[in-house]
Amino acid sequence: MNSDHLRYLIELSKSPSINIASQKLHITPQALSIAIKKLENELGFSLLNRSFKGISLTENGQWLVQESLNFLTAIEERKRLCQTTLNQSHQGNLDIYVNYSGMNNNILGQLTCMLYQQEPNLTIKITETGKELILDAVKNHLTEFGFIFRQKLNGSYTDEIDASLTFEPIFSGNPVLLTAPFTDLAKFNSVTLKKVFQYPLCIYHPYADSKNFQHYFLVETLKAPIQYVSESNFSIYKEKIQRGIANSLSMVFPIETQPYNYIEGCKIVQLRDDIKIFFGFIKNKSAVLSENARFFIQSLKELAIISQNATQNTQKEKGC
Repeated sequence: MNSDHLRYLIELSKSPSINIASQKLHITPQALSIAIKKLENELGFSLLNRSFKGISLTENGQWLVQESLNFLTAIEERKRLCQTTLNQSHQGNLDIYVNYSGMNNNILGQLTCMLYQQEPNLTIKITETGKELILDAVKNHLTEFGFIFRQKLNGSYTDEIDASLTFEPIFSGNPVLLTAPFTDLAKFNSVTLKKVFQYPLCIYHPYADSKNFQHYFLVETLKAPIQYVSESNFSIYKEKIQRGIANSLSMVFPIETQPYNYIEGCKIVQLRDDIKIFFGFIKNKSAVLSENARFFIQSLKELAIISQNATQNTQKEKGC
């Protein structure tokens, strides 16, 4: 149903003739008559009594005018409310807990910088910490929500979360292998994890005092015999990879042009195994997030879409 047709009917209810109503609506009498006739055909009943003396509303017409007034008034009120909310500045503090990354978390940094300028009254603090600590904090209502990583192997999540919590992914990616261009694995465009595990692995992780995402995936999820070391010094990590002493596993997300621990000159080899990495937020199922929390999450989703489109355009330009 066309809302303009309802407005036409309301104007007709206040006018003695179609000619006068059409002048106020700035349309021709013929166009007004056609619009009302379309409305009548759509509804299946008459709205106007038409005679040589003029027009008047039928009982159904009077009913529809009143309902239309209520409906259009409600729409205008909703518009004003939405516009007020849109123009409303966010205030207060927002503490955000993020799983130790293992990926380029610059998207959160970008968003925080953007909001720092756009929302000067909103103070945002991002703390990187362990996944289990985030889950406990959310479960015990110490924080509204937190960002974590989860992985799927062959279509199923490899970890379990408490039944009181819910996880909503924001974007997903895939693990890849980084290797020097002269190594045995560099001969392939794709390999299996079983093949990868035949060679030493070195994972760059700046937080030497904690288990990173790759550790959980390699050791606790796959439970495979792996020659694996973690390196918190990027220079040492880079030296090992460039010299072919070890290879590295990383993750690539559609918001990034390359892995967070990429080394210039290395080859990126795809993995054949069905593995997906998800980044999203965790919250209590029964909890209603605050306006600030909802605003931040929605802003992150929108920025992720923009970043993904920019990455795709860059790859097209490079002929990838």
